[in-house]
Parts: sequence; structure tokens; C-alpha cells
Amino acid sequence: MGDIRTKRGVSDLEFKGIIDNFDEFNMILVNEELILLFESLHDFSFDELMYFEDPLHYENIGVQKIMSQIDEIISVLFYNIDIKTTDDVISIVKSDILLFKRAMDQIDLKYFIFFSYLNSYLNVDVDYLINHFNYELNMIKMEEKINELFNQIQVFPKPNDNNLSPLLKNVLFKSLKKDDIMHSSLKLLNISKDPFIFYNFKIYCPKLLTSMLILIKKINYDFFLRNMFDVNNLIMAVLFCKELDISEILECYYENDISNIDLLFTFLKKSIDSNELIDDNIVFIKDILLDILELNENLFRKIIRLFKHKKLFNRSIGLLLSGINKWEVELIVNEFDLNFGANNHLINLRENILINLDKKSDNFKLVLKLVYKNWDLNLNSLIDDDENGWDLLCSDFNSFILEYYNQFYDDDMLVEEMKLNFNFLEKINSTWSSNFTNYKNRIHVYYTKLYLLSSIYKKRNINNIEILGCYENFFKNKYLIEVLLRDKAKKSIIDFKKDYNMMKIQ
Repeated sequence: MGDIRTKRGVSDLEFKGIIDNFDEFNMILVNEELILLFESLHDFSFDELMYFEDPLHYENIGVQKIMSQIDEIISVLFYNIDIKTTDDVISIVKSDILLFKRAMDQIDLKYFIFFSYLNSYLNVDVDYLINHFNYELNMIKMEEKINELFNQIQVFPKPNDNNLSPLLKNVLFKSLKKDDIMHSSLKLLNISKDPFIFYNFKIYCPKLLTSMLILIKKINYDFFLRNMFDVNNLIMAVLFCKELDISEILECYYENDISNIDLLFTFLKKSIDSNELIDDNIVFIKDILLDILELNENLFRKIIRLFKHKKLFNRSIGLLLSGINKWEVELIVNEFDLNFGANNHLINLRENILINLDKKSDNFKLVLKLVYKNWDLNLNSLIDDDENGWDLLCSDFNSFILEYYNQFYDDDMLVEEMKLNFNFLEKINSTWSSNFTNYKNRIHVYYTKLYLLSSIYKKRNINNIEILGCYENFFKNKYLIEVLLRDKAKKSIIDFKKDYNMMKIQ
């Protein structure tokens, strides 16, 4: 047999050749150093083996040190193409088989985990091993042990300010309130296919546990799914979900009745973070949001705060709002904070809700009314603000306000509302204000309303002589435009003048 030059795994033909001709390789021993290291790991408890913190502060330096030595041996003997020989590969494969036989003969779960880890490098055919050594019944008993482990496994520590890694504590914690720690932990929780979990402002590395999950998914997918459906904590749900792609998650969800809130959350987050199967994903996110809303209203509220800056989430919220009860619509709309002075990115995000909201549904106009009510209430409250200097007060729900005017204001109502706000601005000097900041805020509240109304007025091609006169008087007020208006409002005058000039042409 010549040198094996593969850099990733052992081919089925090579592996089966080693198994079927095992006696031929009697002169080649297992890698004793590797076996001794795994035997040293065997002395640790399951809680110690399942994860360790990496790289900022090790909670279990013993496991981490041994794992690093194991990785180094495999890297040198198996991946280094310059020094690797057939004997090196055979010694590692024989070590892998030895761990497998110990695991199966003794129904020893730790050795099964070690085998799964070493095999994650070799990628040998486990089904072939089971059949070759007649371990079918042993595998059933091993699955019982695995099931027990999943039910007993310790969850990572809960977040608090004493539980942060020193470096991350200095960098991140100063800017957070204590009640925001769990919120941020969930937001940053990574469910992509990588060996780490970022949680509670620590980086965890559950390498052994992850390798076992990968293996059991290959050996018995139904067993993998059954255990996933029964997870009793968020971290285990994350670890299972890491091993599924989006198409598998969609299949799992739609073919099973899932009420496990931890699993639903991880399905949701992975889908929101993913760029795969976008159209299917939007419907899936909508469906799973509805499940969570019915199972846990408090978590649903938190989810809105977690994902309101994600495009897919906003699109799915639009679908969700189209087909739910009135009180649920109110809950969702009220959970979104209005951001006055929002940038275009945030405005476009919220517009995704409106685009995906079914215009024919009974809830379409209800959503517009609720958003407008919140907007009008909050905007008018700024009239009395004498501390903060507000600018042009376009909010992230701008598109909803424009659509509200379009749906509920006929031409006459629009003209009257514009005249009212022009009149407020014209007589602003005769209105009492507590200070100059309050005085300027009043101007910007009225101007913001006028700016939005003008957009609908132009879109409808209304030609009203009184409104034209209002525009002319407004533009004569140089002091208001050049001195009193703040930066964004001043820049918006360009668009405002375009509307006016278009009207003069008509």
C-alpha cells in the first residue's frame, strides 16, 4: 500500500481495506500517546468534558490542555503531507477502532464520545464498523446512555456581572445595564456551523459534545431528532440546531408538532440569521413567531426587541400582522419603539413590514391606525419638550404614516390639514414657549407633519390655490428657514421647494 496523501479523512476504500485486512497490519501499533491522552480524559466527569471556556479564561484547564495535545498529534501525523506515511494513518485508524471497541464492548459513553471526536478528523464509515463487529444491539444500549446524558447535561452558567470573562467584562459590560445582559446574550448567540458558542459574554467550546452530535446524526437521524425535540435547555437546543441546515430545520418543523420553546427559539434565530431559502424562510419565521406568541407572550415581546433590526424578521412580521387577532396586532405594534430622526436604513427596514402586510386583510387599516396613533401621540408630546433639541422628525415608521394619510385622508381633508400646519408655523411667534429649545421644537413638529402631508399632496397632483399661497408665504419667512430650522429640516427644504415649483407649473 502506498502513502496516503489525502488531507481530509480516509476514503471508504482505504478504511475498509484496513478493517478487512486487520491482521495484515498487526505490526503497526495504535498511537499509544493518543490513547493515553484519551484515557486521561476518561478520568474527568461528563460536566467537565462537555464544554470548556475558550480562549479568555479556562474554567477547565485540564481538559483544554489534553484536547490541545490531541489536536496537535492529529495535525502532525495526519494532516502534515510532508511527513505523513501509510503507517501513521493506519496507527490513527487503529486508535479510532480501539476507542470504538472499548465504547461498544463496555457500553462506555465517554469512549464513544472520544471515538466520535477522533472520527471527526478521519470521517470513516461508522455504519460499516457497527456491521463489521456486529454491534447493532450494543448501539441500541449506547443510544440509551446518550439519551440519559442529554437529559442530565449541565447548562452553561447563567449570566451575571461576576460571570464575565475579564477582557469582555472591561470592554462590554460598562455599556450595559444588568437587565440587558440576557438580552445581549441571546442576540449574540451563534447558531452557525462552527465549534464555538458565544454566550453570556464568554466563548465556549463544546468540541467533544459537538462531535458526538455530528456522529449520531449520521448513524441514526431519527434518534438525533427525538433527542433534539426533548432538549430541556437553550444551549442543548443550540448545539442540535447547529448541525441542521435551513432545509432540514424547515422539514423538522413542518413534519412535527413542536412546542419546545428553546428549540423554537433556536430555529427562529438560525433562520433569521440565514441567507438561505429566503422566500420559504419568511413564511417559516412567520409561522414560528405565531407559535411562540401563543406559547410565551413575554418571550415573543423580547424577540421583537432582539430582531427588530433584521430584514427577514421585519418581512415576516408583515405576514404575521395580516392574519392574527386584534389584540395580537396591538401587542406587536406597541412593542416597536418609534425612532424619530431615524436614518434611511431603519426606515427601509420598517417598510419591509408594510410591503409584506396584506392590503386586503382586515388588519391592514388597523395596523395603520395603531401606528399613526402612536406616532401622533409621541410627536405631539415633543411640542412641550424644553430640554432636547429635535430636528426633522421623520420616524422609522414613515412609510406607515404616509400610507395612513393616503388611506384615510381625501383631498379636502389633506388640504385642511396642510393649511392648519402652515397656519401654526405662520403664527409660531405669537405662541408661548418655555424657552428657545421648546420654541424650535414646536416649529419642527409642525414642519414634520407638513413635510409628510406635502408628499401625499404632490403624489395626488392636487392643485389648490390656497395651498399654493401657503407655500409662498412659508418661503418668504427667511428667518424660520435659514435660522430656526435645524440641519435635517433645512436640507429637506430642497424637496419641499420641488413640491412647490411643481404646483406652480400646473
